[in-house]
Amino acid sequence: MPPKGPPGRQQETESVLMKWLGHRVVVKYLAGPEEPMDPDDKKGIAHAALEARSGVFELHRIGQVGIEVSNSVEDAAEDRVTLLPWGAILSVRGSTPSERGGTDGRLSREQMAEVARNDPT
Repeated sequence: MPPKGPPGRQQETESVLMKWLGHRVVVKYLAGPEEPMDPDDKKGIAHAALEARSGVFELHRIGQVGIEVSNSVEDAAEDRVTLLPWGAILSVRGSTPSERGGTDGRLSREQMAEVARNDPT
């Protein structure tokens, strides 16, 4: 919802995440066990410690539940869109227009990883 301004005048704001739509971002997030369940567990519940993971993804959508990202791989069978809920996201790091060499430039996966590695935060 845009901030309220004087009557009759609409203010537009664009979040940083909105500026990164369609670009590659580095996302750090919490993930659970890779295996869905232990076959020997009669309850069928997977249990393992959460771990922090990170990856370079293409940012597709931003919503109230979380963000949708994909791996942007050459093989379409492996390029699926994944929802990362806000509760699991630790950080999102995109690139600035100057890092992209202009507002419409796109960084490769390797370039985006390098930008994130050199980030002082």
